[in-house]
Amino acid sequence: MINLSWEKCHEAFYIDGSLRDIYVTGTTFADWDEMLNFASTQSARLIIGGDQVNLPVQAQGLLEDEHVSLLEIKLGSVIANCHFFCEEEIEFDIDPRKVKSQTDLNCLVNFICGLGEALGKDVVLTSENAKDSVWYRYVAQSGELLHLNPQS
Repeated sequence: MINLSWEKCHEAFYIDGSLRDIYVTGTTFADWDEMLNFASTQSARLIIGGDQVNLPVQAQGLLEDEHVSLLEIKLGSVIANCHFFCEEEIEFDIDPRKVKSQTDLNCLVNFICGLGEALGKDVVLTSENAKDSVWYRYVAQSGELLHLNPQS
């Protein structure tokens, strides 16, 4: 488990009306399938066309379905939402207003690191729609979580 101090990290969750994004890039259908496998170990629910359904084993159908698919993973008081946009990138978004304490931060960090470990890929937390504005980077090769500050 990686420990980050809320006092040192809370600035990543300032309230400005935008979300924060979690990205895994350079993904394939196999990575998406592994993400679904990881999600099945979490408090997750899949909603397709407004109806909750069971998590499938394979993601390809979700990525090709014209119905709106949303995967919600509950991380304590934080909800990570995944939309099935494209094969090459897994993207979750979170509401920074829900990250208010050390406990919330720990849940989010455990998710980011767990996802990166499950996929064997780097994972970043960024400002909304700003892949170059990285707050945290899980480095798969070393298992480290780097706390960056894109504002400096």
